[in-house]
Amino acid sequence: MEPVLNIAVSGLRAAAKRLEVSASNVVNDRSADYVPLRVQQTADADGGTRAETVPVRPASVPYFDPNDPEAAATRPNVSAEEEIVEQMLARRAFEANLRTVETADRMTRTLLDTIA
Repeated sequence: MEPVLNIAVSGLRAAAKRLEVSASNVVNDRSADYVPLRVQQTADADGGTRAETVPVRPASVPYFDPNDPEAAATRPNVSAEEEIVEQMLARRAFEANLRTVETADRMTRTLLDTIA
C-alpha cells in the first residue's frame, strides 16, 4: 500500500500548490510589478507527481486606462476566468487523491482485520 499512498500524497501536495498559486494570482491581479505563476506538474520516476512553479509568459499585458488615455499601462497577465477553472480543477484533483488515501486506509484496515 505504501507506493499508492506516496502517489496520492504527492497528488495532494500538487493540488494544494495549484490552489495556492492560483489564489495568489487572483489576489495580485492588479498589482503593478506582480509576476503571475503557473504550476507545472511532471511525473516522478518512482510514481506520483512533482509540482513546480513557473512564471507566466508574458508576465504582463497592455490595457487601456480610461482615466489616462495617453498612458501605456500594463497589468499582470491574469485571467479571472482561467483562475476560477484552475481552482476548481485543483479542488477536484485534491478530492480524488484524498479518496485514494481513504480507500488505501480501508483496504489496510480490512487486511489487518482479516489477519487478526
